[in-house]
Formats: sequence, structure tokens, C-alpha cells
Amino acid sequence: MISLQDRVVEIGSTAGTSPSGSTLAKMSRAKALPRAPVFDWPAQGTQGQPRLPCVGDLPAKLFLTSGRAALAAALDQIDTKPGDAVLVPSYHCPTMVAPVLLHGLQPVLYAIGPDGLPRLHDLEVVGLSRVRVMFAAHFFGLTRSLRAVRAWCDARGIALVEDCAHSFFGMAGEQPVGTWGHLATASLTKFFPVREGGLLARAEGRLKPVALRKPGWKRHVQSLADVLEFASQHQRPGGVAPLLQLLFAAKRRRRVSALRATSSDHSASPSDAAQMLQACDMGRVGELPAGPVEWIVRHQDLASIVRRRQANFDGLQEGLAGLDGAGPLFRERPMASAPYVMPLWVDDSGRADRLYVALRQHGLPVLRWDRLWPGLKKPANDSGCSWSHQVLQLLCHQDLQRKDVARIVDTTRECLRLA
Repeated sequence: MISLQDRVVEIGSTAGTSPSGSTLAKMSRAKALPRAPVFDWPAQGTQGQPRLPCVGDLPAKLFLTSGRAALAAALDQIDTKPGDAVLVPSYHCPTMVAPVLLHGLQPVLYAIGPDGLPRLHDLEVVGLSRVRVMFAAHFFGLTRSLRAVRAWCDARGIALVEDCAHSFFGMAGEQPVGTWGHLATASLTKFFPVREGGLLARAEGRLKPVALRKPGWKRHVQSLADVLEFASQHQRPGGVAPLLQLLFAAKRRRRVSALRATSSDHSASPSDAAQMLQACDMGRVGELPAGPVEWIVRHQDLASIVRRRQANFDGLQEGLAGLDGAGPLFRERPMASAPYVMPLWVDDSGRADRLYVALRQHGLPVLRWDRLWPGLKKPANDSGCSWSHQVLQLLCHQDLQRKDVARIVDTTRECLRLA
């Protein structure tokens, strides 16, 4: 079994004592923390000067409905034919694989190292004659240089798609994020208070014209309603949240009743490739996003987003260091990054399972990528497969306050003790 000491060097002391059992019981009754950025008035207005470059700075770009739609659009930009192969990291969200299959292409998993970068030497043995595309991701928003990856792709005539779903902002080594790939993709919902939105961008040259359906007026209204409903669940926007809660209360009751009537088990994960593809919801990949999306994104204070994410990540990193059998996956955050999550490594996979369930029950914003695409061959010498079972992703978005970060730290420490 891989130990924490094999993954990361300890970072300082722990952040105080663990909460008592009675305190943990109170935590379980606390309101769930937001799992994504939340729309509010203070975030709107004059856009501040961002401290970091971002994918949105790239000269050629196209707004889409999601990150997976951006990946699908990226494949449209590349000369492929049915049966060609696309290299996909072994550690992945299913929505990274779904666009490949949607285009009639063959996903091939590749191994990643302990730094999250592709193990390029091991790729030479998989057979590259049909490979036309490689997806390479900046996992967790901890950006790294892709110089070696780009050189490897260029030498073999492979198009590099830089997946920036976790890393809208930052320097990836010596270059801005999104500029290493022949194409770059991003997910707007992870960094902005919108409920849909993706971005396809290119640092050099133009994007080929793409035929996209325009959403109807109902879609525009629904998009804005989704943003406001999510905000109202977290007592925002200020001043009108109570009114919005009343307006959306009936809608939520109808939705819950419909879900109960149509399904007896919503916790089950898809068990085969066909179910997984359906769960990825690829229906709107060929559609433009609703109007409110681009407007909201363009009116955010980017400098504030970066600063708050860095502070929240650092608070989680410090507070969860020095634990017994668990801790931050990486020793430190790249300075020029705005993380998506703080990855927490747990030595024992069974303990990681129990911890994940407990944190969700306590309403904490935590994710994991344990649903790897069924039927794909797992590579050797790989860190990704162990990450899927032993890494929990603790969200650190800008709308988590300092007290929220403290709650995540205290609850995680106590749940780890009991797991």
C-alpha cells in the first residue's frame, strides 16, 4: 500500500485540536456549504485587473454550454476519422471520455505520474499509429508546464488539447495556462457563478467555424432562473434572497416529488458504458450557451476570484497537514495558480470511502473521481488509478468564507479520526 510519506512531505503543524463528538453532531446539522460559486451583487460591476492570465485572455475563443461541450468542439477542430484514437488520462471525469465516443473515436487511457503529468516514456509502448489527439489536464487547478508534453505531441503529429477545466487562471510553468495546447478547453461553472458554460480557445491561429444552435428565449430565462435559484439556497443575492426563496420553494417541491416518483435509488452509479454516456448528458454540446452566462462571466472581479481561491486552498492545505494516514496530496501550491480544489490523499482506500461518505453527509463541498470509464484498459506504472480511490477533492472556490474553511478542516479531521 502506498503511504502518505511516499506522496508528500509534511507541511508544518496541525491547526488546533479536533472537535468533540458533540461538536461533530452540531456540524452534521449545519447547512450544506455551496458546491460552486454563488451569484451575488458585490461580485458584479467593474472588473478588477486580474493578477493571473486566464483562458479567457486567449485571442480566439468560443463560448459553449459546458466543459464537455468544449472538448467535443475541440475534436471538431481536429482532422480525425472514425476509429482514430484519443489519449485520455487514467484519472478522469467521465465527461472527458464521453466526447471522444460521441465522435466515433477510441479513448485510450495513459498513465500519469505522481505530479499529475503524462508518463511519456510509458506511452511509447501503447501503439501510437492511430492516435490523433491527446487530452492533458491541469489537475485540481495546480498548473504545471506542459513543455515536454507539447514537444512529444509535435514530434508525432498529435494534436494536444489542454484541458483547463480545473485551471481557468494561472501560469503553467513558463507560459500562461491554455497556451501550451493546440487548443484549450475550460469549464465556466467551476470558476464563475453560472450553472452552465464552457470555453474553447486557441492561442495561435483562428478557430474553424462551428455551427451551433441558438437557444430559445425559454432557455435564456431558465438559465437566469437557475443562477438565482442556486444563489437563493445560500441566502444570496443580498436583500432579495428571502423573496427568491419563496418564489423557488414551490418549484423545488415539485422537483423533489417528481424525482421520488420516477426513481427509487439516485445514489447508484452507472454500471456500464451506455449508462455512463447517458449520465454525461451530451444533449446540448452543439448549442450556444444562454445569454446570461457570458454577461455574468464578463462582469466578475477576476482578481478577487484568484485571491480568494488561493487563500481558501492555503487554509485547507495548512489545516489538514500532519494528519495520521492522510494529508494534502502535494507539498505546496504553484504560486501562480488559482486552484479548483485541494486534493486530500488518504492512505487506505477503505478509509477514503468512509471519509467521503461522512463528509457528504455533513454537507461539505467534496468530490471524487472514482467512476472511471468501464471497459477501458488501465495502464501500468500509474498514479491515476490510486488517485481515483484515495484522493478526495475539497472545493476551495471564492464563495467559501474563512469560517467555512475552518468548518471543512475541523469536520474532516474529526471524520478522519472516526473513519
